[in-house]
Amino acid sequence: KNEDNFFVQSQDGFSIIAVADGMGGHNAGETASSLAIQTVEDYKFSAAEPEKELKDCIQQANQAIWQQAQEKEQYQGMGTTLTLGLVTDRILIVGHVGDSRCYLFRSGDLIQLTSDHSYTGELLRKDLITPEEAAQHPKRNLLTRALGVEAEINVEIKRQEVSPADLLLFCSDGISEMLN
Repeated sequence: KNEDNFFVQSQDGFSIIAVADGMGGHNAGETASSLAIQTVEDYKFSAAEPEKELKDCIQQANQAIWQQAQEKEQYQGMGTTLTLGLVTDRILIVGHVGDSRCYLFRSGDLIQLTSDHSYTGELLRKDLITPEEAAQHPKRNLLTRALGVEAEINVEIKRQEVSPADLLLFCSDGISEMLN
């Protein structure tokens, strides 16, 4: 079952890109990812303080999902990833929670800009397993951070200069697990 949702919009000199992937195997993952993207669509971005805006938007999405999960039994335990980017003046700022990813394709190289908030992501960062082992690990889909799971969320922020020749790829693990 596909629980992915996305949003792309260009406005007033900047662009917004988002991908959310509902937690499979949990209640209402598709609802959680839909709520996250709806929050992004409704948020009034200005790009005046992009890091603050991204964190605020992601916190609002987390609260919307958390509230629904508290109020309706069928939504208990629901959660989603969210990778949200704002591009302005040749700068990409990414707010990120979970294991959906943002890549930069530059001069023939594909560079992963976000880090996975997952069990295997933690093991990789500690050099306890190899990327090959991570790809086959039985807990590779176990998230350590996701929207809707707790009332407050720690948002990873990444800043990257971009050029007109660069390409950006925002994707869920439905792509990153299938392609090396």
